[in-house]
Amino acid sequence: MIKYLKVILSALFIYFSCTNHVHSQQRFDYSNIVDYHVHIFSPELLENLEQQGYSFKRSGFKVIKERQDYSNLSEISTDNGQSKMLLISVGYAYKNLNGTLPEREFVKKENDLLSTMVNADRERLLGFYGIDPLKDFAIEEIKRCDEKLKLDGIKLHLQANNLDLKDTTQLNKLKEVIQLADERNIPLLIHNNARDNTFGKEYFSIFKKEILDKCEPLTIIFAHCGSGGGMDEFCFNFLNAFRAYVEDHSKNKKHKIYLDLSAVIKPIAYPGERPKAEFLKLMHEIGLEKFVFGSDYPVRSSPGYLREVSQLLSIDDEVLASIAQRNLFESMRRDKR
Repeated sequence: MIKYLKVILSALFIYFSCTNHVHSQQRFDYSNIVDYHVHIFSPELLENLEQQGYSFKRSGFKVIKERQDYSNLSEISTDNGQSKMLLISVGYAYKNLNGTLPEREFVKKENDLLSTMVNADRERLLGFYGIDPLKDFAIEEIKRCDEKLKLDGIKLHLQANNLDLKDTTQLNKLKEVIQLADERNIPLLIHNNARDNTFGKEYFSIFKKEILDKCEPLTIIFAHCGSGGGMDEFCFNFLNAFRAYVEDHSKNKKHKIYLDLSAVIKPIAYPGERPKAEFLKLMHEIGLEKFVFGSDYPVRSSPGYLREVSQLLSIDDEVLASIAQRNLFESMRRDKR
């Protein structure tokens, strides 16, 4: 009898697990999802990253494809459920290892590729071009992407470029880039330099003092909720400092600042992870209207990461849907500014 009971219970567990999975898939119309964090890679860039020792498989990426597919719009759209997507070029990751193509020219090629892809479906796509603020050609390339390619915004990966806000020279380089964005009303997607896990509060303080307080209204999305990925000490300290900034109504209305959820919720525990319940509480304290969805593709796909967030964060379905469908595209488009 016990043997048969175990079989029945096992069958019921499988049934309800599958039912819950189907329900989680049916909660969202993925074509209405707006994904603010989708990378594209040319085959040449992927080859260069492999030469640098970087591997998508070893890094835990969920979307593993042939090299040419990471710049194939049809493939990327299918992977992401035909969602609206903010596409990001990643030329800042290139290193001229064998002397064949200077970094300036390679970055231009990646941004040209981004322009071609975005112009194939302007209603559904935005294009943010990757720029390393420390390069001597950064300002020139921003002007080219804005004036000639008419791309929509700038992606700054300050951690990949190891930009130190405490270094006056490097900070001034960043301020020069952001000042140009300010003058031209160019929106920014910023991945902070979170290498020092204890630096989150001070990081936001410097960013506020040197950039937010001195610029005219900016539109900024902080990738990964301000962190380098994950709910760690840097993330919580940064978000708590941002919460205090938001609560000061006399200052926070000046800029439009958002936080994307990409790479924050992870299915596997890791050292330094803070409780998900604390993160959800902090989201509510900051204001859910400040959050947007991002998959960090190809680390995850839009549908895949949305399911992970739904299952792991214990967030209300309607709340998650409102975040995932938050559409800022019209205000961020190059031709609408």
